[in-house]
Amino acid sequence: MISSLSASYTSHLFRLSLLCLLIFLELMTISLNFDAITLHKNHQQTWFGFITYAGQFAKIIVVAATALLLAIWPRLSSHYAQLASHENSQFRPAMVLSQLALFFLFYQATALVFNPQASVALSSLLVAGWLFLLLLVPIFWLLSIAPLAYWTNFIRSEKQTILLSGVVGVAAWSSAQYSAELWGPLSELTFQFSHWMLGFIYPDVVVVPEKKVLGAYDFVVNIAPACSGYEGIGLVVIFISFYLSIFRADFRFPHALLLYPIGIVAIWVFNSVRIVALISIGASFSPDIAVGGFHSQAGWISFILTVVGILVLAHKSSFFCYKDKTKKIKTKTSVDALPVATLAPLVVLLSATLLTTSLSSGFDWLYPLRVFMVGVTLIYFWSTYSFANFRLNWQAIFAGLAVFLIWLALVPDNAENSASFQASLSLIESKEAIFWMCFRVIGAVLTVPIAEELAFRAYLLCKISSQKVSLRGEIPFTWLGLLLTSILFGALHGAWIAGTLAGLVYGLLRYRNRNVWDAIVAHASTNLMLSIYIISTGHWSLW
Repeated sequence: MISSLSASYTSHLFRLSLLCLLIFLELMTISLNFDAITLHKNHQQTWFGFITYAGQFAKIIVVAATALLLAIWPRLSSHYAQLASHENSQFRPAMVLSQLALFFLFYQATALVFNPQASVALSSLLVAGWLFLLLLVPIFWLLSIAPLAYWTNFIRSEKQTILLSGVVGVAAWSSAQYSAELWGPLSELTFQFSHWMLGFIYPDVVVVPEKKVLGAYDFVVNIAPACSGYEGIGLVVIFISFYLSIFRADFRFPHALLLYPIGIVAIWVFNSVRIVALISIGASFSPDIAVGGFHSQAGWISFILTVVGILVLAHKSSFFCYKDKTKKIKTKTSVDALPVATLAPLVVLLSATLLTTSLSSGFDWLYPLRVFMVGVTLIYFWSTYSFANFRLNWQAIFAGLAVFLIWLALVPDNAENSASFQASLSLIESKEAIFWMCFRVIGAVLTVPIAEELAFRAYLLCKISSQKVSLRGEIPFTWLGLLLTSILFGALHGAWIAGTLAGLVYGLLRYRNRNVWDAIVAHASTNLMLSIYIISTGHWSLW
């Protein structure tokens, strides 16, 4: 009985985590594809001109939500106990599907409302519906977690805290608006430090202090106050606050408070290094890569490196963290390597993608590096996978063909992107182009299918079903497992609908044939046929 309750509790917690990941991906989808400040100027003269400040409203909501979480933290366990009770913890597939449908409509409405070519009259009608959908999407997300009665009781019991959190959000935003004028000294310090570091690389540095212009040769950048690093500092402070709050029992206080100045200094130094790297790439290698690829990705790379460094420092140092040698020894002897082995290739793939795109402009010349990094990871864990016992199944190949046809039907070729791809390839020698193309096909047919299927159809499906991670054997079928892994798989790809349908096919194959190898073969077959089609037709945008 206790074991059953524990499994139910773990299953509910995992479902809740996936639903949180779902709303996060939806937020990222909207954030990355639409920018409110690009709205047509005429829109600012209408009743819905406030939408141009959507980014500011989002910041208020994030701060308010953070304040709410910290405020109810002492009571969080009791709230979760109610949430995990039998009457509240049941899976609600209808609500999940409704929320996804509403988000799809919201996405389409956002594309229309944020279209600069839309007329004022049409946009006024669209914005009314857009606002309605904006309200429904989070409501149905909450209802997919728990019934309305739970949320009504929660609001009634925490109404003062919710109101206070909203006030904190507005106050924090107002303070940030005012304090933005005070970041001049930090901008000046960043400028001087970047200038000093750049002097070690270039003997003649282009510097205009009064305009905060810094560069080398004919490539210069403007170090604006926004480039001073205060946004990164804010993110690090929030991360450390959450981290210390959640794991406060593991840390020594006040020693752990030193993580704040360490993190702040680290992210600020990384920000200055990012500026120097940007100038160095633009001046000595490629201005297009510096502006188009590195500039957009380097900030996240700096933040990730800082966060990882803080995690390692916090847990490895006895100055900050209590050490339990008995627990440490027990963990080392009981760890299961397969969960790590199924997740590591995808983590490396995503990290390599972030790295290569940050060092590229439009065309990812460093794609072979992705293949190499993922390949090394797969080789390292190969003995853990035991793929030698799997056999080729023709059903997997036919499933791959079905996904290939679905992809062609739902994902049209972008002529402009294909032409740009072709033009980039024509800039290099034919031997180099063939070399790059070979790695592109190897990545599509081998490393990518293995990495993605191990993560989605081995690790994630097993975890959703509260099963031990395995590559073969029966997994209890659940609509939650099939739908969520497919949706997340689709979100990982540019073509969201086609990617989700592909995930459904691969997931059903994994359930039916009781091994992940067939899902890998199906995925590889799809990518092989797609690669042949792309190379023979020149529809490069499908890659």
